[in-house]
Amino acid sequence: QTPFIKKRCPGDDLGQRTTFLLAMSDEAAGGDGNREKFKACMWKYFFGSSDMNDRRHDSVGRRMIDQLKRDYCGRTSAGQQSERIPLTTPEAFRAHSANFFKPGGPLEMFTIKYVNYVIFGIDLQGDDLKVMTEWLQGLFGTAHYIYPAGYLYKTKLIDKIAAIYERAPALQMFEEGL
Repeated sequence: QTPFIKKRCPGDDLGQRTTFLLAMSDEAAGGDGNREKFKACMWKYFFGSSDMNDRRHDSVGRRMIDQLKRDYCGRTSAGQQSERIPLTTPEAFRAHSANFFKPGGPLEMFTIKYVNYVIFGIDLQGDDLKVMTEWLQGLFGTAHYIYPAGYLYKTKLIDKIAAIYERAPALQMFEEGL
């Protein structure tokens, strides 16, 4: 018995191995060792790649960090020029903080864009950013995989999400069977 919708777990839809980390077994715990293989793959293509570190420091990564700093320091960028928000009273600071940390606010948008850029090389813009934000906001993105919620929530987005990741520069050199 599993809380997952098996046919929705990555890899299982093709009758192959699962790539859903929570469903993997650790060899040291008596499992089949898929967790170790998955970890090696993640290291090779993402976390051990020099490209990931380079993206943290390139102009796109810096632009994202600079925008986060402007947002946090009370500057807003409404698509045109930035203006200073006066944060001279505790009430003004609390209101600004509530906006900064709210769902869909500057911190969440930075996290979605920066993590996808640094790890995968995807500079989310336009429709891709809209789709990714809808998928990742809150805790509901994983509901696609969980029974019975997966039958009720966001199932139409998964093909769009998959297409975004399939175009990721970090995955262009991916080889099966690592």
